[in-house]
Formats: sequence, structure tokens, C-alpha cells
Amino acid sequence: MTKLSNTPLWKQLFLVSRIVEERAFTIEEVDRIQAHCNTLELGQGKLFDSNPDYSTRTAMTAWIDYPTAETQWFYDKLNGIIERHNDVAFNFELTGIPYIQYAVYPPGGHHDFHMDVNFDAPPQYDYKINEYFRKLTVVIMLTEPGVDFGGGDFNVNMSMERTPYWVPMSKGSILIFPSFILHKVCPVDWGVRKTLTTWVLGPKFK
Repeated sequence: MTKLSNTPLWKQLFLVSRIVEERAFTIEEVDRIQAHCNTLELGQGKLFDSNPDYSTRTAMTAWIDYPTAETQWFYDKLNGIIERHNDVAFNFELTGIPYIQYAVYPPGGHHDFHMDVNFDAPPQYDYKINEYFRKLTVVIMLTEPGVDFGGGDFNVNMSMERTPYWVPMSKGSILIFPSFILHKVCPVDWGVRKTLTTWVLGPKFK
């Protein structure tokens, strides 16, 4: 029987639950990737194709499925940022990014508390616990809070939903946290909140 103890990994997961790097991307870089996102076809964001739940989430989404000549620079920089922070804070075994989600939250847009590792997901989704699953969630802010939109705060929850942590982010900031942590996007009061989100895959925890 494995003997349990308080290990450095325990401290990393529960004391360093999230990393925010302010202005990880410059305003010029954000505007450059936003210009690419403007060419994408938006659709109603939903949890699963077979079971949409618009009461849980209200947002428009599109997907960047793989790097192209136009977006390779973004993938290269993003991978470097993730690798650097993973080495310092989490030390997870990772394999890569499958895709990136572009999300647009209009007034009233929100996403209730959830985890990005979903044990009840249909088996065709990669975040079902199979050989690889989501280990890190990465969010890049494309708009400026208080300027482009109001409300829309990002909360993470390490205990009870009535006491979440507000995670301040500015345009160009990147947020990284383990995908099994509860988190939410509060309703947008005015303006439009835009983000990029990706999930870094890896083999099962051991």
C-alpha cells in the first residue's frame, strides 16, 4: 500500500493553484492574433454537441485547430510560456496542445462553475479520461477589462463556491491552472469579453 505524505507536488497543486503572467503577449501581438480570430466563423458555444446547455454557458466560439503559416508564431510563443511555467510551478508530464478555442462573451455572457476534466464527457472527446487527458488550462485575455467590457470576472475555486478567488487579468495576460480546478466566467455587464483558451494534454497522473 502506498504511504501518503505531503509532497512538493501537493504543495504545487494546492498552494500554487494558478499562474498569471501579465502582458505575456504585447498589445501588438494580441491585435495580430485578434485579426486572425476575426476571420473565424463563430458558433454558439456549448458543452457537447449531443447535450447543449445554454443556461450553463452563454458565449460564441470558434476553433483554431492547428498552426498555420499565419499563426505559427503564436503557437511557438505560447508553447514556450507554458513550458516555462510548468517547469516552475506544476512539473506535469505534457504532450501538447490539440486546439485553441476563441470565445466571445457578449453582455450577459457567462460560464458557470465547471472543471475542464469532465468524467462524464462522451467518449469521443479527448478530455474523457483515456490515454491522454487535459492537465492544464490556459487562458489568454484579448480585451481590456474596464475598457472593452465590464463584469466578466474570472473566478477559481479551491474550496466552496461561495468563496471563489477573483483572478485579475489584463489584455495580453495569460492564466495557467490545473484543469481539475473549478472555475467560472461571471456574467458580462457591458461590452464584449474575448479570450483564447487551450488545454494542454498529458498522460494519466500516477
